[in-house]
This record gives sequence, structure tokens and C-alpha cells, in this order.
Amino acid sequence: MSPAGPIKALVIQSKPTLWRRLAYLLARHPEVRIGNWAADAWEARLAVIEHHPDVILLDVGLSDWATLLRSLLQYYPVPVIAIGQNGPQS
Repeated sequence: MSPAGPIKALVIQSKPTLWRRLAYLLARHPEVRIGNWAADAWEARLAVIEHHPDVILLDVGLSDWATLLRSLLQYYPVPVIAIGQNGPQS
């Protein structure tokens, strides 16, 4: 953990089950705290403004993920980690 406190992560993921799975995995690392979750680009932009995350985990399965990524990098330049799901989707 850094002297400033845990790393605040914003998860942009449209499927709650995958978000919960990711939250479970990250809970094992006290140096990372999920500050918020957004299900789409609109919610993501609002969450970035409100919560000022240190890192963003972005679901590349979102229909507008590339546009959102460009917008985030232009107006809120923080590290972005692309996440995705392989295999069948329900």
C-alpha cells in the first residue's frame, strides 16, 4: 500500500456477475480498492468526474469501448487496463 492510501480503481463492466467476480479477486489485494462500478460509457464518465480513480479497468466487450477509451485518455489521463472475457457469452 502506498503512503497515500489504496489505489482507487473504477471498473467499467456491463455484466454484474463479471464485476462481482473481479471485485472478489481484487479484494485479496488491500492495496487496491474498487471505488465505483459503471455499466456503460455515460456512467463511466460520471464516475470518473465524481470519484477520480487512479486506474480504470475497462471491459472491451462494451459496444463503444474504443470511443470511451479515447475520451478517457484525452480528458482524464490515468492508466487503463483492458479486460475481456473469452468463450461463450450469455
